[in-house]
Amino acid sequence: MKTPRSDCSARQRATAVIALCALVAACGNGGLAELLVKLITASFDPSAVTLVRGTSQRVLLQVTCDDDGMFAPSGRLKVQVRLDPDRTLPTGLQAAPSGEERVVDGWSEYFCKGPHPDPRLRAVSIPVDLSASAETVPVDFTLLAVVRIEPERPVEAPKDTTLAELALRVRTPPEPGANLLANPGFEDTTAAGGLPAAPGFWQGDDHRPVAAENDIAPHGGARMLKFVATGAIGSTNTVASQLWQTVDLRDQTALIAAGGVRAEAGAWFNRIVAGTTTDRRFDLRVLAFDGEPAEVAARYVAGTWLAQQTATVDADPFRWQQVQASLVLPPTTTYVLVEIYAFEDVQNDAEGTEFAGHYADDISLVLVRP
Repeated sequence: MKTPRSDCSARQRATAVIALCALVAACGNGGLAELLVKLITASFDPSAVTLVRGTSQRVLLQVTCDDDGMFAPSGRLKVQVRLDPDRTLPTGLQAAPSGEERVVDGWSEYFCKGPHPDPRLRAVSIPVDLSASAETVPVDFTLLAVVRIEPERPVEAPKDTTLAELALRVRTPPEPGANLLANPGFEDTTAAGGLPAAPGFWQGDDHRPVAAENDIAPHGGARMLKFVATGAIGSTNTVASQLWQTVDLRDQTALIAAGGVRAEAGAWFNRIVAGTTTDRRFDLRVLAFDGEPAEVAARYVAGTWLAQQTATVDADPFRWQQVQASLVLPPTTTYVLVEIYAFEDVQNDAEGTEFAGHYADDISLVLVRP
């Protein structure tokens, strides 16, 4: 294989090598294909990261080597790594490998001789430190790592080259005390159904966004939420009318991972009196999850959340009362589920009107740093 022209970028050189690897692999399984295709692999762990401006985070570049290909007459060859070979990092964003043996012409060198489950292979985990200054513009960016086995002589091409990509997002931190909930006052559309499969909207049992009624005006704005029934389309034999909203905290993972971050939730509730059987109880609950938002519903049903906190009030009639809940988020939290519900604590109505006039408004969720 010829050495790429010196005026090509590192990205172009690496891409050309990978294309040649694929071509050789497709054309046969001889010694050259064995050499090019199986000597080295690399990937980032995790493969996607969100950085809040003004924070830093460490990821690992996991490299696996075929140990038979790491030897030369001069001794054991090294793995060489270069990040962002085209120097396209946005202003204020930095990425740097650490723990190298030495740096040669911009390439950080590592010995690939750590243990691997496959006895024929060796591995090395390379720390990569990421940071975004307070001036970094919010951006979605793909960080490229070129990983190669050093050439035996400076004039030769490397024995093998591969690429690893990290999906990197830079986001602006929320203002201190900013409400992270969408549609907190129920002025916009809500949905009936089970737990939401995505963040950013309210969904749950039968309810109505309403204007002032029954001598009760919204706590704020023009509308408030009216709980209607314990099922998505009417009464069930359960005892709570529930609504949920999932909040995406992936932009805050570095902050949360450092520990001590609290999710502070609040809600205002009110009710009428329609006789001695009028229910009185309202609940607010905050639940922390890791993983993906599509998994939240199943994990909620299974009770496998990371942590939860509940606050309850027996509401006085015709008076808005606030309920607050505080939850210290586990370091692996990526999503928070906020749940509000009216509870049939006096009489469980199996049919007909379950909640005569029960309301919620101005729900909030804020993160408090330690």
